[in-house]
Amino acid sequence: VLDISIVEAKDLKNKDASTIEKAMGSMMNVFGFGHKEEPEPQNNRQEEGVANMHGDNTGVSDPYASIDVDDVRMAHTCTIFNNLNPTWNERFFVPISDKFTKIVIKVKDKDVAGTVDQLGEVHIPADDVQKSAAVPVDTWLDLGKHKASLWKHGYGSIHIKYQWLPAESLTDSHVVPGTMFPSHENCHVTLYQDAHCGSTLDKFGLKRADGSPYKAANCFQDMLATIRASKHFIYMTGWSVWTDLEFVRSPDHPDYRTLLGDVLKQKAEEGATVIIMNWDECTSQEGKGDSGMMGTFDELTRRFFSGTKVIVAPCPRPGDYSAKSLIAMQLTHHQKTIICDNPGVGKPRVVAFVGGLDVTKGRYDTPAHDLFGTLDSDHKNDFYQNCGDPAIGQDTGPRQPWHDIHMKVQGKVARDVGTNFEQRLQRQHPEHKDKLVNIDDLCSCEVEGESDWQCQLFRSIDCLCARMPRVRDRSIQDCYIHQIRKSQRFLFIENQYFLGSAQAWEHMSDTPAPHLIPLEITNKIVSKIAAGEPYCAYIFIPMHPEGVPSSAAVQEILKWQRLTVSFMYSRIAAALQAAKMFDKHPTDYLQFFCLANRETIGKSGGCECPPRGCHPSVKSRRFMIYIHSKFFITDDEFVLAGSANINERSMNGSRDTEIAVGAFQKGADGHARQDGAVRDFRLALWAEHFGQTAEEFLRPESKECIDLVKKIARRNWHAYTDAEVTDMEGHGMSYPYDVSDHGKVTARVEVFPDSKGNVAGSSSLFLPDIMTT
Repeated sequence: VLDISIVEAKDLKNKDASTIEKAMGSMMNVFGFGHKEEPEPQNNRQEEGVANMHGDNTGVSDPYASIDVDDVRMAHTCTIFNNLNPTWNERFFVPISDKFTKIVIKVKDKDVAGTVDQLGEVHIPADDVQKSAAVPVDTWLDLGKHKASLWKHGYGSIHIKYQWLPAESLTDSHVVPGTMFPSHENCHVTLYQDAHCGSTLDKFGLKRADGSPYKAANCFQDMLATIRASKHFIYMTGWSVWTDLEFVRSPDHPDYRTLLGDVLKQKAEEGATVIIMNWDECTSQEGKGDSGMMGTFDELTRRFFSGTKVIVAPCPRPGDYSAKSLIAMQLTHHQKTIICDNPGVGKPRVVAFVGGLDVTKGRYDTPAHDLFGTLDSDHKNDFYQNCGDPAIGQDTGPRQPWHDIHMKVQGKVARDVGTNFEQRLQRQHPEHKDKLVNIDDLCSCEVEGESDWQCQLFRSIDCLCARMPRVRDRSIQDCYIHQIRKSQRFLFIENQYFLGSAQAWEHMSDTPAPHLIPLEITNKIVSKIAAGEPYCAYIFIPMHPEGVPSSAAVQEILKWQRLTVSFMYSRIAAALQAAKMFDKHPTDYLQFFCLANRETIGKSGGCECPPRGCHPSVKSRRFMIYIHSKFFITDDEFVLAGSANINERSMNGSRDTEIAVGAFQKGADGHARQDGAVRDFRLALWAEHFGQTAEEFLRPESKECIDLVKKIARRNWHAYTDAEVTDMEGHGMSYPYDVSDHGKVTARVEVFPDSKGNVAGSSSLFLPDIMTT
């Protein structure tokens, strides 16, 4: 990790163009001749948190500084307007996951026309960076430029401080340093698997570490109860907020078929301040369709609450780009949060929900993940299927099963979730900021009683979307890196996507997906192989991204995924060869899984004679379970749940907006517990996925567990793909890749069952990479 501070610069050259030059530069950009680079959101230090999209027109440079590891942008400062001697005083912890040659610090001027002029740069060789481990560096360096292949000085100077820190010096705790939000002790945490569990896990006889019965919580029911108990405020952020969502599907429950929209209207009428910030999806416009291309219902939501006391504040995803309409279609607001007050002793308490579950169509599911049996009951008014070609209807099924993870938090971390909401509203809807309640005056942010949970909030967001003192917050990626480096036994990931670390790919390494998570996982495994220590990474992803498997977007994402997985297995295989561990296989250290279900007619009913032209899955009685989780566990100690996918869109900080909470329980010795609620929750998930419990599951890094999981996953794959229809005992299958002893990754089958989609993926000739990475 490089601990580096950009302090100040002096005697910068004034590169702001004249009005005519700026106009010419703008015209050149329109026609593609101007200097362009990766867009950077800009924050004006003169007015904290105010984004200035294109600089100013005073004729004086507006400098900011960026930090690159070789060619990968890692951080940058705010912009200081009209100043040739700027002071930034910004500190960054820059993780470095692979060999590098230099650190590059560039000082640039943000122009009114949207162009970027480089004022100068400095290069710090890797050897000099690593020498700073012994003695911290505090120095002024001359800024220079390349001109006619020569290095020219005389462009001012920059004051920096840096020190190379070994990773272990920062990972003695689960608390992530250098982030915007601190870690808080004495919080409450509730973890949820799927929208509703009911009694579906009872058959496994799960026990907590203390021997008491494990009872799963019900997310949608708890959300409804929390909203109903609120008296003063209900804040929501969402990719989609569907007013017709039915929280409860049990006919004997008093809230059976209660709709989200009706409850929010009622609470607003009772006096609570209800504000919804949903993503303003640009294809969903009044008079041009209701649900839009992405099916977010944002226009329907706006119309439903029109004329009521509920405030709907739709938020487009702004960006500092020339093709704004195109970017608006590609990038999203992806956070899924609910923040409310709830009754407490004395003052009300703050409660927040964070995770992967959108309160929208098709998300209600249980660990059973029924395909056909609930079409006329639980999913009668909520049929969802977005992966069929030809389209799959409710008359035949199957529905698209949905697996997700969510979290409820209380304590100071819940207040931080509220701060995120306030910062976003103040940035994108300042006309409503006076409607915000004063949470600190109204509520206590302490929990009642004592708790051993410690929590920290992480985000991916920039100053165009939130009024905050930094240009960009990408602490979710920082959290992953920190926890992977700290882990000693195993990691367990469930995520909707898995692609990145393109700089390490064997092909197409210039793809704009440089985030470090796959590389960090690989480095951890390689280090464990070198040390002769057991370790395993268990990664669950969907069989394919949502959509028709043969479509261009799905195919390109699958290609990025295969390139990511290929480089990981290649490096792991090379490490095994170097360690002369010829009895080991790369999949002994890294395993990929997907989820699916298959049901006989005897179990769930359905068509004995499927109609002509229907989707093949109607006859085969099978379908993948769509993994939408954004979830991470290390060593049964630490858990992260939120909205962020493992791709560049979610990890960059200037693409999709994301939020997550990390949590662990402190034991009596001050260290994180490995026998607490995190372990209990993982075991409940593995019971759902593998259809059984086992003593081996208690030691995921052990050979016994690795071999058992492989056996179950292969058995389930054969049950799913066999010509004979049988009921599957579990859902977890080995992903349809085959991995050789040398780490070569190939598709086990050419196309996914019942589809025309290639498992290996393929390139798109027209989709921009920013959309699919």
